[in-house]
Formats: sequence, C-alpha cells, structure tokens
Amino acid sequence: MSWLWQFIELEIQSHKSPISQQGSSKAEDVVKRKPRATAEASSRTCRQTLAELENVLSHLEGLFARTLVPRVLILLGGSVLSPKEFYELDLSRLAPNSMDQSLSTAACLRRLFRAIFVADAFSELQAPPLMGIIVMAQGHRDCGEDWFRPKLNYRVPKRGHKLTVTLSCGRPSIPVTAWEDYIWFQAPVTLKGFHE
Repeated sequence: MSWLWQFIELEIQSHKSPISQQGSSKAEDVVKRKPRATAEASSRTCRQTLAELENVLSHLEGLFARTLVPRVLILLGGSVLSPKEFYELDLSRLAPNSMDQSLSTAACLRRLFRAIFVADAFSELQAPPLMGIIVMAQGHRDCGEDWFRPKLNYRVPKRGHKLTVTLSCGRPSIPVTAWEDYIWFQAPVTLKGFHE
C-alpha cells in the first residue's frame, strides 16, 4: 500500500509542477516587467527634465546676449517669494564688453565651483526631497525679452538658506544707480526634480 501512496504523491507532484512553474514564471515576468517599466519611466522623466533644462539655459544665453545680466537667482523648493534655499550669482562686478579677457571660461567655472564647494553649502543636505527649480535673471527693462516673464516689483527673498557667489574681474563695480532700469525676469518653466 505504501507504494500506492508514493505513486499518488508522484502523480500529484507531476501534475502540480507545470502549473506551479507556470504560475511562478508569470510572477517572475511581472517582477521583471516592473523594474523595466520603472526604468523606462525614469529614463523618460530624466530626458524630459534635461530637455527643459537645456531650453532654460538656451533662453538664458539669449538674455545674456541681449543685455547685461548683473545677477542670477536659482531658487530651490517653496515659491518665488519664499524658497527653501537659493543661490545668487552676483555678476555685477564683471566689466561689460571688456577687451581685457582676464578670465577664461574654464578658469571662471573652476573658481565658481570651487567657491560653491569650499563654502560647504551642501554638507547640511542629507537626502534632499524633490524640489522644483526656478531660474530668475536680472536684465534691462527694455532688452526686448519675450520668453522670460518680467517681475517688476520682485525683491530677493530674505528667508531660506542662501549662498551668494560673487564673480569679479578686479575692476571697480558699476555704480548702483546704473542698475535702476534693471528688473527681474522669471523663467516661465519650473524644472521639476526626479528620483531614479
């Protein structure tokens, strides 16, 4: 009789085996599809964010070509009036249209990034949450800018974590009265962050 039970157990296992294998392969397919779908969505989001960033940077370059830009703000999180943190690039001490090119682009970028990292502004950030990025630039009110939105009464925020990077070429700064006709322009796009 024991041989009969063994035979029945073998039959049951042989009939269960294909079913359980099919079920497990379907489950494995679902598990394999989820990371692929997630990776594709993440890749699509990354490409979209990079395209938006490229668009903002190309319009910012156009603004630099049309007018002197004394300051640029990069606002992170919160709102335009009250960001969680922001970075101010003060370019007002750079001599406009100077024939003396005292700083090459590479040297200038090295100094800029060195100033940001020496200031150790990022040490407090552990795993920052997703934050939108708003770019603002100061330009002459009559520069003919049509992509950036003019913000006539905008004031630099007083609250929030702030890091100011001042670039200068060793010449005296332009008088404050020269900046009276300059207003803030806001990029019409908020760059959204993403996690992979």
